[in-house]
Amino acid sequence: MIEYQDLIAKNSQYTSLLPSIDSANVFLLESEDTIYLENFALMLAKAILCTGTTRPCGKCQDCLKMSLVSHSDVHIYPKFSKGVVVDDVKDMLDRIYLAPLESDKQVFIFNSFSSATPQAQNKLLKILEEGPSNSYIILCVSAISKVLRTVQSRCYKTKLLPIPSDDLKKVLDISDNSALDRVLSLAGGSLTRAIRYAQDDDFQGIYDAVLSTICDMKDSRQVLAYSCMLGEKSEDLSIIFELFEIFFRYLLLVRLGREDFVEDKSCLERLRSVQQEYSPDAIDLILREIYKAREKLEFNCNKQTIIDSFLLYILEVKYLCRE
Repeated sequence: MIEYQDLIAKNSQYTSLLPSIDSANVFLLESEDTIYLENFALMLAKAILCTGTTRPCGKCQDCLKMSLVSHSDVHIYPKFSKGVVVDDVKDMLDRIYLAPLESDKQVFIFNSFSSATPQAQNKLLKILEEGPSNSYIILCVSAISKVLRTVQSRCYKTKLLPIPSDDLKKVLDISDNSALDRVLSLAGGSLTRAIRYAQDDDFQGIYDAVLSTICDMKDSRQVLAYSCMLGEKSEDLSIIFELFEIFFRYLLLVRLGREDFVEDKSCLERLRSVQQEYSPDAIDLILREIYKAREKLEFNCNKQTIIDSFLLYILEVKYLCRE
């Protein structure tokens, strides 16, 4: 089953993209919201294969099979590693000139295309320009900057917008209204974040631990205790660093007198109490360090080392950039 298809089917970006199916065969969809992006691509494939009058009709055989993600004419990559590699493109090239098995069209979806090697992207170039008219290619990227310009120029590009909170509410199973509001405010319109926060049994504990680290950690003797606390709260450091980023951005808004732009008002009092400890320059440097920490996580560096180094860095820049 294509998850969240009702959410996407009613989205204005999706409906406005559908007429392009008649004039374009290669689509590049950009979003850091992985779950939404991948489901959006499946829904686009559903519309491409649909034989009904209004696409997607949800009633024809192609639509019904796509609802179960069991259509033999939809090929999803990567297949050979975590990122798209040359072998994925070779596999597509072996299939693209073969006749579709169930439909009169076929669709090739490349998830995580931001991670595609330059060799894989270059190997794809010719088919993007000269592919058969009954074959469609959908490239899903988290950041278009990681895609070669020669590839970009051959695609119909769409950057997906954040999902409105009222729409996100409909797909989250949270009965506690205060918890729901907190998840929605912190998710920032991201389905991926909202689901991860909602499904974490101790999200409130992680929230409190990160906020306490920012507000209560005063010297290096406390680093070990706070590091252990954060590690015990969640093995998924990506959630922890997402919250660090959110809170430091909020803290910068507080420093600049722009509290109205802080979505989660419940943390404002605590952030106000420590705003003088963090200069705008310190916050900027810390945000940059968060991006570096995330890159280290992608390369499977030691998690405890990453968090220890980050906490020490917070204390260091607080001292160096004090006003």
